[in-house]
Amino acid sequence: MKRIFKYLFLFFISVEFLYGQVEKIKVGSIDPHFSTILSKEILKSLLKNIEQELESQVGANLFDISNDGKPVNIVFVNRSNRKIAIERNLSNSKKLQEKLENIQNILPQLEEEIVVKQSEVEFLNQNINIKIEKLNNYIENENQKQHTQEEYEKISNFVKDEQQNIKKEKNFYQQKLMKYKGLVGQYNQKITNYNMIVRNYNRIRREIENLSKSFKETKGAAIGYIETTLKTIYKDGKFQREKTITSSMDRIEIYGFENLQELKVILAHEIGHLIGVAHIDTKGALMNPVL
Repeated sequence: MKRIFKYLFLFFISVEFLYGQVEKIKVGSIDPHFSTILSKEILKSLLKNIEQELESQVGANLFDISNDGKPVNIVFVNRSNRKIAIERNLSNSKKLQEKLENIQNILPQLEEEIVVKQSEVEFLNQNINIKIEKLNNYIENENQKQHTQEEYEKISNFVKDEQQNIKKEKNFYQQKLMKYKGLVGQYNQKITNYNMIVRNYNRIRREIENLSKSFKETKGAAIGYIETTLKTIYKDGKFQREKTITSSMDRIEIYGFENLQELKVILAHEIGHLIGVAHIDTKGALMNPVL
């Protein structure tokens, strides 16, 4: 928690001079929604821990835990529709990202298989063309010669056998070609799916960006207001300005938290408001409005 309270000293040290009194707080009600992770004993322990840490940082007593103090209530509030939409889109974008990664992992393997199949198909096609060309040249040469009936039948049988072998190789080639085309089709389908997923992913990210614009989730509040009154008086021959700050804060309400560590930060922030400290723009400071 030291990082969280890093900027507190300058912003809390003036409180004692402004108010001259110590605020009292107490453990209030806890909505049953949080009963599994938070009890009054745990809440009181967190408040005591915050009290000790602030006192050690500031060197002054800023608030006390008392039975007659202002209550710290843990209130359950349903999430806004915008937050639900953001969470849903974040979940969907994560699933799409996983799909993209899966496709990216599959593509290199498919590319290797396609290269191998393409080489096989080209090799088979080249061999078939060589054999067809060789057989055609043989037939052309033999047609220019005079043959006996016996020689003609022998040549005819040889040609038929070669044609049959070429036909078998063509069938084998067609099978390999179909597998090759199937892999290419599968690869192209993966690319098509990848591009479609990318478009959906980008669309969802734009929706998240639009939903997140000017969206702030309130996780706690010090209920009431601080009134500042300025008065000019003439005293000892001089005009002097007097500032009176009146706090009407009557309770702290916490609306949501992810874990007890976050709850502790939210409580410390709202206690800061309770004792009169406003928001600051310093990044990482406890009193920065953005958690």
